[in-house]
Amino acid sequence: VAHEWFHVLQEHFGYATTYSTGTDNVPRWLYEGSAEWAAWNAAVRFGIVSQAYVGAQMRRLASMVSVPLKVLVTREGIDRASPGIVGTYRLSYWAVDYLGATPQKLLKFYQRLGEGMAFQQAAKRIFGRAIDSEFYKDFEEFRARGFYGS
Repeated sequence: VAHEWFHVLQEHFGYATTYSTGTDNVPRWLYEGSAEWAAWNAAVRFGIVSQAYVGAQMRRLASMVSVPLKVLVTREGIDRASPGIVGTYRLSYWAVDYLGATPQKLLKFYQRLGEGMAFQQAAKRIFGRAIDSEFYKDFEEFRARGFYGS
């Protein structure tokens, strides 16, 4: 429920997609990963699960994905990647976590998009870095370390 609720917030604040074409104004992994991250963060904050449990589950399921994160930029990329959304959403969770997500940063990011700020400008302003080839390279190194370290 929290995952879908976060999608409502994203769309309210400025996420845009054209479902007929699959065109998004942010990478699809960021859209799904933000919702996944927010949902699990809420579960930890409410004492439903521990952060250790979340980390273990996310590592296990994300490790099943064989494609690089940059393949998950589109909805089609997520849909075609094996083992489907079970793994790709968890990999996307890690990418959002790697960006330095907090609930406040995620909300501000989508608010800035709604105000008309360009995606890369909003990413730099809120997360402190562009989501570019350097980010994808750094993330794949983080992934190779089993999602440990920064």
